[in-house]
Amino acid sequence: MKNKRFCTVCCVLAMVAGLLLTTCSADEVPVANLPSTDGKFTLTGISKVNGKYAYINHQLEPGVLLVGLADTSSTGKFKGSPIKDGKVKIPLYSYTGSNKVLKGYTSTDTVTNLRISVSSLKEQSQGDLSTLKYVGVYSVSFVDGVATVDLNDPLIIDSLD
Repeated sequence: MKNKRFCTVCCVLAMVAGLLLTTCSADEVPVANLPSTDGKFTLTGISKVNGKYAYINHQLEPGVLLVGLADTSSTGKFKGSPIKDGKVKIPLYSYTGSNKVLKGYTSTDTVTNLRISVSSLKEQSQGDLSTLKYVGVYSVSFVDGVATVDLNDPLIIDSLD
C-alpha cells in the first residue's frame, strides 16, 4: 500500500512539477557567489548512502524554487551536500524566477511533498541532476528555514531501499 501511494504521489508531483517548471527551472538558478543562508534541511537515518551527495530542487509555488546545495563550482555546477555518519545537512536557498533573485531560505512554513535527491556525483550541471535515489517527505515544517527529518519518520513517502 505504501508503494502504491508513493507511486501515485510521484506521478502527480511529476505532472505538477512539469507544468510549474515552465515558469521557473533549475536551469535559471545563478550559480556564482551563493548568498549566506541560515536555512538548513537535515535528513538523518541514511547511513545506507554514506559517501553520496544530496540536493534539493523543489517548487514552492509558481515561479519560486527551494534549492538545496552545498556550494557551486567555478564551472557553473551545483555541489551536493556530503552524506556522512548517516545524515546530511543541506543549505537552503529560495530562487524567484521572475526577478532572478537567489537568497537564503528563512521561511517558517510547511513544505509538502519535498523530494531530496541522492547522487554519487559531488558536482552536477544545472538541470541535469543525475540521481541515485530519492527520499520523499509528505510534509516538512520549517522554522526560520530550518527543519530535521529522520528516514524512519512516518511522513517519509519513499526511502532509499
